[in-house]
Amino acid sequence: MSQPLPYFRLSGFYLFYFALLGTLVPYWSLYLQSFGMTSQAIGLLMAMLHLSRVIAPNIWGWVADKTGYRIRVVRYGAFLTWMIFIAIFWQTSALGIGIVMLLFSFFWNAVLPQFEVLTLQHLGESRDRYSQIRLWGSVGFILAVIGTGALLDLINIRWLPLVALLLMILIWLNTLLIKAPVVQSKPLEDERSLWSIVKTPQVMVFLLIFFFGSVQSWSLLHFLQCYVAGLGIQSRQNWSAMGCGCGGRGLIIYADATAVSAFYPTPHYVVKLITLLDTLAADCYLSRSTSIIAACAAFACG
Repeated sequence: MSQPLPYFRLSGFYLFYFALLGTLVPYWSLYLQSFGMTSQAIGLLMAMLHLSRVIAPNIWGWVADKTGYRIRVVRYGAFLTWMIFIAIFWQTSALGIGIVMLLFSFFWNAVLPQFEVLTLQHLGESRDRYSQIRLWGSVGFILAVIGTGALLDLINIRWLPLVALLLMILIWLNTLLIKAPVVQSKPLEDERSLWSIVKTPQVMVFLLIFFFGSVQSWSLLHFLQCYVAGLGIQSRQNWSAMGCGCGGRGLIIYADATAVSAFYPTPHYVVKLITLLDTLAADCYLSRSTSIIAACAAFACG
């Protein structure tokens, strides 16, 4: 007898998790700028969030595999994320903020990969429904970008950590509603080493696209708000444009399962490469608000 799929509980996690991402990634640089930090200092601090993405998932993935308590890793990670983040309210220096960012992101970045495993285990043979669940992450990101942008038009940027803290608590509460799926152990079918898998052409192309896509998209998102503020463009135009771009991304995620299965592999990679170049070209023409919309839309498609 197959276990029922906790669709709304799984979707709720992605909704809140990517809402937090949509709150921090575009607007956190403005928060740091409010302390008078330079672009170099802001870039270094934002890199802290991504540094832990390289280390934390591997450590916590190993812990989850060895102990078998994957759901506990997710819950403890979500809990420690907001507990550590509370310290940000007493930090005003680049060093203090950097330490808090590095510590809370070490647990925050460990949560999503392990939750992805739980989601796939819950789906079982119905993995084609993954895009229907993951779609709510894009919905959360869109709502956060637009909602936080509109909120910051009314309140001071120094209130941004409180918005982020509330979302972190919602993520943790959502993990308490999800039970560990019952998984039947299966013998390991693929005994190849990790390096032998990485060396395959398909994986190499995927990693290459992901690398360059991350370079252009994260740098664009982290500094776009500071750049636009310097141009004197109204914030309402800015977050509306980003919302449109993220909306396009949500549609692509929803249709991705069908598109990939129909055209895989070559056209899918070609589309990714074309949209990557499109975004890089749009970055060169960010002197007008219409070009910002084009850049956000290109990022979303990429």
